[in-house]
Amino acid sequence: MNSAVPMIFSSDSSKTTVRKVLLWGMGFFCFWAISGVGTTHLEQQKNILIKASSLQSSLKIPAFPFPAEFRGIVSDWAYVHADQSFHSGKWNHILPYLRLRATIAPEKTDSWSTGAWHLAFNLSEQAKTSEGKKLLIDRGIAFLNEGIQKHPDVAHLYFDLAWTYYMRLNDFQSAERLFRIALSHQYDRRTIIWLAYLYHKQGKFKEEITVWKDALKYFPGDKKVAEHLKVAEGALLNSLNQVSAATVKNLTPLKES
Repeated sequence: MNSAVPMIFSSDSSKTTVRKVLLWGMGFFCFWAISGVGTTHLEQQKNILIKASSLQSSLKIPAFPFPAEFRGIVSDWAYVHADQSFHSGKWNHILPYLRLRATIAPEKTDSWSTGAWHLAFNLSEQAKTSEGKKLLIDRGIAFLNEGIQKHPDVAHLYFDLAWTYYMRLNDFQSAERLFRIALSHQYDRRTIIWLAYLYHKQGKFKEEITVWKDALKYFPGDKKVAEHLKVAEGALLNSLNQVSAATVKNLTPLKES
């Protein structure tokens, strides 16, 4: 064979180059297939986001055995573009980017948290009606639940879902249940603080005290936890004193017979 004629696959470097090109092409095809990027530039992004977030939950990205280096590149690219889509107002692109990242790099579970945050917090505040706001919050909750189904042992997903119920819906019962599930997977200070604060806000000081006492077992000598415990004990004592004073005030005076 004439040595002057180049052989495309004659060297390892050439093979690597072609392999990378093919992998990039496959990745962009996956993204295009689920998001429809390039097919439309829509005027009413809010309505589109609501419809897209519902539709895309049923779409799947093929689980190709991508090399680790490729997954890292694409996941970072998707995360950056999701953020850029938010700031540029292309809201219907956010979830496809994050869903691509969550699928191609499942170890990066913050994709689910970020998508839910955009839906339930950032974008819901842009809704012009209470119904639109509630729908976006519900979409955020659904997005997090999808992440939990795929990663049932990841504590921060339960925390983020509890936080969403607490902050966006004032659903204290659901928040308490989810905070406790989060603690069962990972006992951390952040979840302890918010569970205790949840009890404090509801006036459930006995439950709050229990949380702080349990925390001291895991973090002995922690001054902040000890301080919070004292505050909770003082609040409980104050509430009991108020109840006692109200009871005495409402007693009917005895009359001499």
